[in-house]
Amino acid sequence: MNSSGWTFGEVAVISIVEMIFAFPADVLLAVPSAQELERHRDWLYPDFMDESGNLLVAVQSFLVEADGKRIVVDTCTGREPPEAWASMAVPGREFLDSLAAVGFERESVDVVVCTHLHFDHVGWNTMRDGGSVIPTFPNARYLFAEPALAAWKEQRAAEIPTLCSRESMHTLIEAGVVDPVPLDHRVCESVWLESTPGHTRGHVSVHIGSQGQRALITGDCASHPVQWAEPGWAQDSDVDAVQSTATRRRLLAEHADAGTTILGSHYPPPTAGHLTMSQGRSRFVPTAHSTAMDPGIVVARRIDPQ
Repeated sequence: MNSSGWTFGEVAVISIVEMIFAFPADVLLAVPSAQELERHRDWLYPDFMDESGNLLVAVQSFLVEADGKRIVVDTCTGREPPEAWASMAVPGREFLDSLAAVGFERESVDVVVCTHLHFDHVGWNTMRDGGSVIPTFPNARYLFAEPALAAWKEQRAAEIPTLCSRESMHTLIEAGVVDPVPLDHRVCESVWLESTPGHTRGHVSVHIGSQGQRALITGDCASHPVQWAEPGWAQDSDVDAVQSTATRRRLLAEHADAGTTILGSHYPPPTAGHLTMSQGRSRFVPTAHSTAMDPGIVVARRIDPQ
């Protein structure tokens, strides 16, 4: 799996990419036309768009070391996604091996934060141990935004295929490791949550701030870099497209040309970038990632559109 790293003041962040796959643009986003998307090819290709105009999307986890705590933000898809998404299953223990390879053994993790409870952000919250399902991070508290947890409980009755599995969530609840937290919860001095609604109820992004340097782990408030240039292109799976658009516009107003590093939860390497605004036009500008903790880019798997 791919591993990339950055530092923000005294905070270290490592990304573990589980997979990169290609989505037809009009399946992922409300793109008005192929011609409209083509206007952005010059900066999207080849990192975020392929030759055929499909949008490239990563599934990844961010490992954060801050204020003496080890924090995992989102836990990828894992081995047993919902049946509707079975093609995205990643067999084996490669994710866990990747954590160990960068010195982030699962037993050493203090906190797991899930930006929301879709299957591609919670897959390794639990794991199989023989015939049992157990928390993957045995010494961690699992932090879920209170509205997100409430929505999960309500929506499970409908068996919505993108949500965290009942078995996984019940395992965590029964183990007593779940902490429902407010939308603005501070994980530690340098890491805190911010409500970024629209994609799901109770969706949060994760702020990092240390020694004057700032970063924002997006979650799915902007699932593809093109949405910073076209904030009205909502994602197909947004529960409230109007609200998700408003969230992106607000974040642009707050962070464009402000020096904040955007760490896109679904952005393939280089993953990080800054938001700019010029003559009324906004954009995501990728930045080169640090090689200090990077053993080399190896994409675990790529799924192309059928």
